[in-house]
This record gives sequence, C-alpha cells and structure tokens, in this order.
Amino acid sequence: MEKDRVLIFTRILFVLFAAGTIISMVIVYSDEDGGMAYYFVLGYVFLAFFILLYTPIVTVMNSRKLKWTEMRKRILRFSVFFILFSILNVGFDYVIRPADIDAFRVFSNAFGVSFGISFMDVLFLRKIASSKQSDSK
Repeated sequence: MEKDRVLIFTRILFVLFAAGTIISMVIVYSDEDGGMAYYFVLGYVFLAFFILLYTPIVTVMNSRKLKWTEMRKRILRFSVFFILFSILNVGFDYVIRPADIDAFRVFSNAFGVSFGISFMDVLFLRKIASSKQSDSK
C-alpha cells in the first residue's frame, strides 16, 4: 500500500514538473514582469531542486527490492553508458572548442543521462516491488 502512495506521489510530482516547465517557459519567453509570474517561476525552481533530491532517494529505496542479478545488470549498464557518454562528450568538446573542456559539465551530463537510462523505470514501475514479493512466495 505504501508503494502505491509513493508511486502516485511520484507520478503527480512529475506531471506537475512537466506542466510547470511548460508554463515557466511561456512566462520566460513572453518576458512577463508581474509578481505572480515571478512567484510561479520561483516555486518551479524550488520544485526542480526538490525533484533533484527526491528522484535518487526513491530510486535507491526501490532498487533495494531488486534481485542482485537485476541490480548488477543495471549497474553494468550505468557504467557502460557513463563511460560512453563521457568519452563522446569530451570528444565533441575537443572537436568543437578544444580550449574550453569543462570536466564537471562533461561528467555531470554523462552521469544524469546514464542514471536516467539505467534506473528511471525503477522510479515509476509498480512491477518491481511486486515481482520481489511474488518471487519469494
């Protein structure tokens, strides 16, 4: 039951984030100066920081319920994608602007994309928690 609450809260949070992104983009590109627009964008920024903290925590909590073989596959996939995206990022930066390679930007982008590809379904799928319970019966 708690898994369903977390799943519903996560889905609502991401729907609000998607809607807030669209509304914030309209506000910023239309150059609104009103007080309500300012507070909406400020609230959106706080929501974005909350999601940055919430997503890895819930993903780690849900990952504990995975079997070790499944977890090992995900960690291997994460490592391969992280190395691949890091090399591609450094390669493109070297070709486009060789004097300005920012390692923090390269590795943070590679980490985020790799994490999203490897673990994002753990955040949203209900099957993961129920598959562990059905396997133990």
